[in-house]
Amino acid sequence: MAVTLSYSQAVPETGEEPLDAAALMSMLVRSGFAVAGTRRHWEIFPRHLPPTLSDRAVVRLLNLCYGRSGNVFTVAARKV
Repeated sequence: MAVTLSYSQAVPETGEEPLDAAALMSMLVRSGFAVAGTRRHWEIFPRHLPPTLSDRAVVRLLNLCYGRSGNVFTVAARKV
């Protein structure tokens, strides 16, 4: 027996916005961390599945068109 799920009403906006990269780095430094490196990259496929050849091609195309200004910001930091 198949179960079909649907929303009975519209979900309100959460009002959440992405955290500004400068604000994130400032919080890390104020909390006693030294930022070792940062990186922006694209994430377009589910993380629980390995990327397909077409996923990799799309990411390369995004990097060519927009540079490495992707939707994911990664920070490597260490406690000082």
